[in-house]
Amino acid sequence: MRPILLQFGGITLLSYTVFLDLALLVGLWAAYRFARWYRLPYGHVLDAALWGILAGLVGARLHFVLANWNYYAAKPGEIAQFWRGGVAFGGGLAAGAAACWLYSRIRRVSLWDILDPLAPALALASALGWVGNLLAGSAYGRPGRGFGYFFLPDIYGYIEYRFATQLAGALASLIVFVLAWWALHRRRWPGAAFAAYLVLTGASQFMLEFMRGDDTVVVGGLRLAQWLGIIAILAGLALLLVLRRRRRAASDSTDSQEVALG
Repeated sequence: MRPILLQFGGITLLSYTVFLDLALLVGLWAAYRFARWYRLPYGHVLDAALWGILAGLVGARLHFVLANWNYYAAKPGEIAQFWRGGVAFGGGLAAGAAACWLYSRIRRVSLWDILDPLAPALALASALGWVGNLLAGSAYGRPGRGFGYFFLPDIYGYIEYRFATQLAGALASLIVFVLAWWALHRRRWPGAAFAAYLVLTGASQFMLEFMRGDDTVVVGGLRLAQWLGIIAILAGLALLLVLRRRRRAASDSTDSQEVALG
């Protein structure tokens, strides 16, 4: 719709790049504020988030390149040019979470105290990222008519009625943001907010991919991002079960000790 946001002199500001930068800044700010509100180690949250962003950008670009390998195999010089558009959320989330885990091990701080406030922040940043996709014409939807279909361009500039996956993705991300914030606010046990985020964002990603119109790697009838969404859902559910059992075990142990002392 508007791939170039602003142009003056010899400077060109691309919509996708601007909104990607804005998403990173808003995400960092939100993670910091959530950590402070809920009395979590906000200094460690901010530091881990910065390392997570660096690793996440690499993972997100790698995911996008692999998903569009036919294109980049013919143009290897563009692989590192992520500022032109082309990062995929699944790879970024996996690489960023791995960086946070490594940070928590090195600094000896609870991983869940880092990841829980990051959960709603990631969802909020994702919503802005989808807006950048809409303006750039990337992550475009399938052609068709009906509810949710608008006269939109693809990344090549071809305009036709297609499903507005970018708008749907932004709306889904805002819903995940609200639910992840609610999970953080309740925080029945450490890690619950991030686990809920994994399930919710994995499910939304899986469903949205059915309406995508851009080419990608398809395995077993599903797009690469859908397989990553399934992994996120299963990982989130498994994490919820493990954390719940640990909390119950710790509670039972405490009750036994109180009975023995009594």
